Amino acid sequence: MNKKIFYFSIFLLFALFLSGCCPIIVDNTEIDIEVETRRVEDVVDGFWEAINDLDASMANSYCNGFVVWRQFTQPYFESVGILEQFCPNLTISLYWVINDISFRWDQLGHPRAIVNIQVNKTVMGCSDHDGTKVGFGTMELSYNGGADDVWWLIDGVWIDF
Repeated sequence: MNKKIFYFSIFLLFALFLSGCCPIIVDNTEIDIEVETRRVEDVVDGFWEAINDLDASMANSYCNGFVVWRQFTQPYFESVGILEQFCPNLTISLYWVINDISFRWDQLGHPRAIVNIQVNKTVMGCSDHDGTKVGFGTMELSYNGGADDVWWLIDGVWIDF
């Protein structure tokens, strides 16, 4: 009888150990993918509209902390500022297309949105830099809020102009 209890205890410990080895949640049905896709699109569009309007404060309001500011927004605005010093008639226009939005869940079960995006930057009024550059990249957003108050924030922008 003691052997059975011993082996049963070992089996339970082994099962408990295995259950903690891989806590990745594959799917979560608590969010409406269609609704959240629209929300993510709205955040991405708002961010790029603010970048296009050179509104640093508004662009930063779409971001989760200052990581995106230091990683993307500040260097972008600094490069525009340098160009403006040499080209007083500078005009920069951005046009963006969201190619794909996918969702995944982190180890705590929180959804994250991965956005594949194309951003076209057209520069005019600066002869050496006139033209359109096409950048393909990725944005990552995190899901914030509770049941009634939900929003997405940008955690990262990886695109090269």
